[in-house]
Amino acid sequence: MNNIQRRGSIIGAGNKLKSLLVQWKKGVDNTHIYRDQDVLNMDTPEMKKKREAEELAAKQKAELEAQNASGDKYTIEELYKKILKVEKLSDIVKANNVNSRTNF
Repeated sequence: MNNIQRRGSIIGAGNKLKSLLVQWKKGVDNTHIYRDQDVLNMDTPEMKKKREAEELAAKQKAELEAQNASGDKYTIEELYKKILKVEKLSDIVKANNVNSRTNF
């Protein structure tokens, strides 16, 4: 009798273990669906830092090339001086226009 009971409990334990394994596999499959990328292909922190440094260097290089390609670049002081010069010239033109209108 003990032998039959033990046999039944072993079979029941096997079924229980199998059902637990099936549930675990379903859980793993479901979490894999929600992941953005595969765990095995993820970057290490060192690889991530290296990739970010490469992206930053590429971005800076692109900005420098765009700056060189765009032509003249002025500092704020140079732009301010140019604005003042244009304002002076516009005042001169306005004054000349006022004088020329009075002559007619």
